[in-house]
Amino acid sequence: MATQTDKIIVDGGKLGGLIRSFDWASTSLGAISSWPQSLVTSVNIVLESSVPMVMLWGKDGVMLYNDAYSKFAGARHPKLLGSKVLKGWPEVADFNRNVMKVVLSGKTLSYKDQELTLYRNNIPEQVWMNLNYSPIIDESGKPVGVLAIVVETTQRIIAQRNKRTAERELKNERSRLHSLLMDAPACIALVRGPEHVFELANPRYLELLGNRAIIGKTVREAIPEFEGQGVYENLDEVYKTGKPFYGNEVPVQFDRTGKGDIYTGYFNFVYQPTYDADKKVDGIYAYGLDVTEQVESRKKVEEIAILNKTITDNTATGLLIIDKNHRCNFMNPAAERITGYSFADISAIDAPLHDLIHNKKPDGSPFPVSDCPIHHAILQQDQTSGEDRFVRKDGTFYPVAYSTRRIVQDGMTVGTVMEIRDLTEEKHAIEEQRRLIKLTNQRNELLLLNKAKDEFISLASHQLRTPATAVKQYISLVMNEYMGPISDDQLQYLQTAYNSNERQLRIINDLLKTAQIDSSRYVLSKKKMGPAKLVECAIDDMESVLEIKKQTVQFDNEAGDTQVKVDENEMCLVFTNLLENASKYSYPGSEIRIRLYKTAKYVHISVKDKGVGIEKKSIKRIFEKFTRIDNELSDTVTGTGLGLYWVKRIVKLHEGAIEVISEPGKGSEFIVSLPHA
Repeated sequence: MATQTDKIIVDGGKLGGLIRSFDWASTSLGAISSWPQSLVTSVNIVLESSVPMVMLWGKDGVMLYNDAYSKFAGARHPKLLGSKVLKGWPEVADFNRNVMKVVLSGKTLSYKDQELTLYRNNIPEQVWMNLNYSPIIDESGKPVGVLAIVVETTQRIIAQRNKRTAERELKNERSRLHSLLMDAPACIALVRGPEHVFELANPRYLELLGNRAIIGKTVREAIPEFEGQGVYENLDEVYKTGKPFYGNEVPVQFDRTGKGDIYTGYFNFVYQPTYDADKKVDGIYAYGLDVTEQVESRKKVEEIAILNKTITDNTATGLLIIDKNHRCNFMNPAAERITGYSFADISAIDAPLHDLIHNKKPDGSPFPVSDCPIHHAILQQDQTSGEDRFVRKDGTFYPVAYSTRRIVQDGMTVGTVMEIRDLTEEKHAIEEQRRLIKLTNQRNELLLLNKAKDEFISLASHQLRTPATAVKQYISLVMNEYMGPISDDQLQYLQTAYNSNERQLRIINDLLKTAQIDSSRYVLSKKKMGPAKLVECAIDDMESVLEIKKQTVQFDNEAGDTQVKVDENEMCLVFTNLLENASKYSYPGSEIRIRLYKTAKYVHISVKDKGVGIEKKSIKRIFEKFTRIDNELSDTVTGTGLGLYWVKRIVKLHEGAIEVISEPGKGSEFIVSLPHA
């Protein structure tokens, strides 16, 4: 006869076997043989699914899931099986607690690209998921569990963000390049797509063509006289292969006036491919310089220098030209900055460039020229690119991204063009980003620890206050109502116990107040009122203490009817604490002055005494928790060291500030500044 266990599908993958062999009797679900049909059916649905699914059974959310979900769970599998969801995923306990509450009431929940931080592999991971939660209905029609479908979308979200970033950077770079190129003296144009449609042309380029309208037209439509000169074919090849095309003193025939008069000029030019965010060729930049006069006269060298300066001096990329004997014939300023060598240095040494900037590896071992990408570019007559570490003039290594291309003249390789970019700052930026992420994670951990600490203090204080209050009442009962004989020593013992109990209750109440102020749920009940009422509240609270010490308070209200918006009870506590401190650390019979005045944006309340004062090195510490400053009155002063912490915390919650001015032997002045209502 079939058992309840047989109702769980046999081929349910690894999790099917784990579920059947699991000790369910030790959980709130009980042995499998006692499971209701609704539970067995739900388990079958989960195990048969190829998408990550997890079932949360009962009010505790006991977890049963399939193989796909076990991969999502990472290192937490298989411990999650049979565990309660709030304990299995403690970092998202609040999220799951809400899910259980809503879905067990019979409702469904759905989240698209929900962002959460999970510790699947003992480290925090920022993940995004599509989540669907449905109630599981038992035989009586009541919701008894939650069926969850969990589809992680992290990779898609990250890919989308990276793509948007790349597109934004590409757009910014194009904008910057557009401004640079429009002012350049060279003839520069940008064409897009396989048909080479003009998108940009700088004034020099348009002037060369008689300022004819070319934007939005293909090269064939805009400049038909290029037919038969190889221009269209060269553009097609660059767009197809992604390899730049270089022309040197190339004769070009075109209509310079727009009137049909064909002019022959000589040009040095480069067709440079551009790329979209997916690194596919999407257009071509044409850089050209009219060298007609150089071809016909001695100005040839000067005009070539202008072309080189225009193209290379305005970029952070280092450009070097190396001949077939590996000697460097050209370096732009960026290359000089990156390598640490000036072109004069390189020329004077008269050695292969490899022997200067690429002659050894970071471990100090030699780097043979046979492994050098520059050497490969010449021998293989091909383009190479990548990342490596070069050596500066001072012997230090630095990371670079490089690209090399051969220079062809009359069908022969005559040299190599090498572009280099210093990656030092980029590497440092990556490391800094990692450091900041680490610091952020540490800060989040500290926040969680602080929250747990405050919750513990609040709970512990509540638990301690009840027995302490009972002890106080019993001691008072014995002292005041016990009718039998009691000696002076016994009475003194009871009085000492009573006083100790009083201090204990004060500490407990102070801890409760601290936990309340530090709590994220702490809410102020603000209303508009005159600050003089707050001062009068503090004076009333301290009346008996001041009378015992024969101290007087001089109150000067110079702010008139100016109002502030405050929580009356909390702000009264602030000034009571300040007045209490002034009394504690002042001598009997002394005067305490409270002055209320205003400026353009704030009302200021000053509490000034002529007591023992505070040393300069201790002023920064007095607002910290449990801080008490030693002085000649320390032995006669009681307290928990929390009063001034409350003061600063409450003032800050009112968007105000507190300042301390003090000097040993001359007293202290505390100034609270609150914004006008």
